[in-house]
Amino acid sequence: MASPRSPLVLPNKLTVLIASPFGQKTQTGNWQTAQRYADHLKDLGHEVVVLSEYDGRQPLPACDVAIVLHARRSREVAAGLAQASKPFAVVLTGTDLYADLQQPDTPAFETCRQTIDEAHLVVSLQSRAAEELVRILPQTAQKRRVIAQAVPLADPTDWAPVYLPASGTALTWLISGHVRSEKDPLTGLAGFALAFPSACLTDGSPTHLSHVGGARDPSAVEALVATANQMPSGSVSLLGARLHAEAVGLMRRHHCLIQPSRMEGGALVISEAAAHRLPVLASRIDGHLGLLGEDYPGYFQVGDATDLARLMRQFAESAAFRDELRGALIENTQALTSPALEKSQLKSLIERLRQP
Repeated sequence: MASPRSPLVLPNKLTVLIASPFGQKTQTGNWQTAQRYADHLKDLGHEVVVLSEYDGRQPLPACDVAIVLHARRSREVAAGLAQASKPFAVVLTGTDLYADLQQPDTPAFETCRQTIDEAHLVVSLQSRAAEELVRILPQTAQKRRVIAQAVPLADPTDWAPVYLPASGTALTWLISGHVRSEKDPLTGLAGFALAFPSACLTDGSPTHLSHVGGARDPSAVEALVATANQMPSGSVSLLGARLHAEAVGLMRRHHCLIQPSRMEGGALVISEAAAHRLPVLASRIDGHLGLLGEDYPGYFQVGDATDLARLMRQFAESAAFRDELRGALIENTQALTSPALEKSQLKSLIERLRQP
């Protein structure tokens, strides 16, 4: 019989529960993260159960440890795990940190705080999010972790095309994200309209903008359609919801990604753009600064279509600026195209959770 001081012997294989507030049909970032984590953990030899849209009415699936996505939306899961004394990590995916926890003395704040207090570890998707968490809840300093979302570097044949003005090819822009206020696609379209009101560059060559993403906010959809209809016919394509692979595939056919979000936990689309060597013009928010770096040259002020239009014109007219963006993207985002690093960090996370 082992003495009381003997270390607890744990099996190498664990059953890991991953809880996402959204299911596969939504094609949200939370679901993509859950699936990617599941693939990594299966590769590491663990059994994985992915749970989505849990409402607390049924018992939780059996597990040894768990990863819970979104502190507020997955509150029922977190409460069940805490009651069952199951160690878990909560991943702050965006609105929990940059909306709910920004409002002290509200039910949303309290819900997030309860989940974070019960969690053994708290994961942020980029470094500035980890700093913001500790600013709000200093007691989390010792249990925070940063795991950036990573996707494999695309084959060079699938990299985004380099814009060459003399080629006669239209300059193409892409906005990828569901239509809701947090993603703010309207600023992207407004910037395009201000920069190129006739949908032509100064030399007369055409330019075109595509938006891909599902309709999550009816009023935002209405405003987006109205703005698109004010542009010259055929210059804006609203593609609606697409399968994730189709949305990512659009990066192979566009010259620049516009990322106008008002808040992001750590946008997966930035990692996907980096993997396709697609230059990005992004709003100056923590969720972008923490991924692209403080010195990235392609930032515009949040919600400022005029500032975005300035950068879009600079991109269209300056080969040096286009090269600078592409170079900074490659230099600053190496971790975002290293799935092996993300897998290693998840391995460490699970090992820490399994410790007695």
